[in-house]
Amino acid sequence: MFLSKASGLKFILVLWFCSRIFIVIAMQLIAPSISKGEHIATWGWDAFARWDGVWYQQIATSGYEFVNDGRLHSVPFFPLYPTITWAVMKLGLPFGFAGTLVNNLAFLGALITIYHWVSERHNIKAARWTVAALTWCPLSLYGTVTYTEGLFLLLSSLSLRAFDKNKYVGAAFWGALTTATRLTGITLIPTYLFLAWQEKRGIKAYVTAGVSSIGFLLYSAYCAVKFGDPLAFLTAQAAFGHRSAAGVDLRGWGLNFIRGAFGSINWSNYTLKNPFHLVQFVLICVGVYLLWRRHQQLNKVVSACIGFILLTWMWLLWGDGFVKTYMVFGGSYLLWHLLPELRPVVLTYCIFSLLLVFFSGSIVATERFAYGIVSIAIAFGILLSRHSRWGLPTLIYFAIVLASFAIRFSRNIWVA
Repeated sequence: MFLSKASGLKFILVLWFCSRIFIVIAMQLIAPSISKGEHIATWGWDAFARWDGVWYQQIATSGYEFVNDGRLHSVPFFPLYPTITWAVMKLGLPFGFAGTLVNNLAFLGALITIYHWVSERHNIKAARWTVAALTWCPLSLYGTVTYTEGLFLLLSSLSLRAFDKNKYVGAAFWGALTTATRLTGITLIPTYLFLAWQEKRGIKAYVTAGVSSIGFLLYSAYCAVKFGDPLAFLTAQAAFGHRSAAGVDLRGWGLNFIRGAFGSINWSNYTLKNPFHLVQFVLICVGVYLLWRRHQQLNKVVSACIGFILLTWMWLLWGDGFVKTYMVFGGSYLLWHLLPELRPVVLTYCIFSLLLVFFSGSIVATERFAYGIVSIAIAFGILLSRHSRWGLPTLIYFAIVLASFAIRFSRNIWVA
C-alpha cells in the first residue's frame, strides 16, 4: 500500500512538474521571441498576471472597489484567493510570484486529492488518466497563472470527496471555502441538499449544505455593508461580458457552431468568405465517422495518428470555439455516457454545475468554467482508461493547444 501511494505521488509530481515547466517555457522563452506589434510578451512575473490576474492583484494590494456605473470593477472576483495571496505577499514577494505560487501549489494539491479519490472509487488506471487529462488540458494554463482554478479544484474536490465518504465536517469546511473562492462554488449547495434528500442521509447532510454556503453569504454580507448591494458581484458582471442575463445564450452558441462549420460569413449578402472551410469541416466529420467505425480493423498506431490529425485539423479550422464546444458539450456527453458508473455526488455536482454554465447568460469563458468541474475530468479519465489507444494522441493535441494558449496569454491576448 505504501509503495502504491509513493508511486502515485511520483506520477503526479512528474506530470505536474513537466506540464508546468512546459507552460513556463512557452510563456517566458517562446512568447517573447515571437512577439511583435501591440502584443509583446516580456520576461518576468507580470506575464502570469494578465486579465483576471490584474483584478486579483488590485484586490490583494488595494482591496475591493465598486460603483454601479456599468464600468469594470473588482467586486465580481471572490475573496479567498486574493486573501491567501496577500498573506504570502507579506513575506516580501511580489504579487506575480505569490499568486503563481499559491495557484500552482493548490493545483498540485487538487491533483493529489483527485488521484486518491478516483483510485479509491474506481481504479488506479482511471486515476492516472484523470491526472494526465487535468495537467495537459489546454485550460490547465489557469492552474499556473494568477487565477483561481487550482484553488477551486482543490477545495471543491476536498469537499466532494469528504461528502462522498460521509465525512460531513470536512465537506462543510471545504465547501465553505469553495463558495468563498468562486461564484460557481454555490453548486455544492443544491448538490448536497439533493443527495441529503434522495439518499436519506439525515440532518448532518442538510447542515453540510447550509454551512457550505457560508463563504458565499459572508461575501454577500460584505458587499451589502460596503457597497449597499449584497449582490454587487452579480451587478458588476455585465461590464465584463460574462453574464449579460440569466438564460441560455442561444445566439452565442449558434454563432459558435456556424463559425465552426462554415467559417466567417459575409452577413450583408449571406455568403461564405472561404467556401473551402465547409469542405474541410465535412471531410473531418467524415474522417471521424470512418475512424469510429473502422478503428478495430486498424493498427493502434495508425488509428492514433489519424485521430491526432483529425483533432488538430479541427482545432486549426475552428479555433477556440472547438475547445469551448468539447469542454461544455463533450463534458455533457461524458456525463450521459458514463451515467451508471459515476458516484452520485460526482454526477449530481456535474449536473448542477453544467446547468449553471448553460444558463449563465453568456458563452464567454464557459470552457474555463467547465474545466473547473472536477466531475468532467473524472469521467474523461475513466473513458481514457478504457480506450487508452486514444490517450496519447489526445494528450499530444492538448499539449499543442496548451502551448498556443500559454503564448497568447503571455502576450496579453484573450484565451478563455
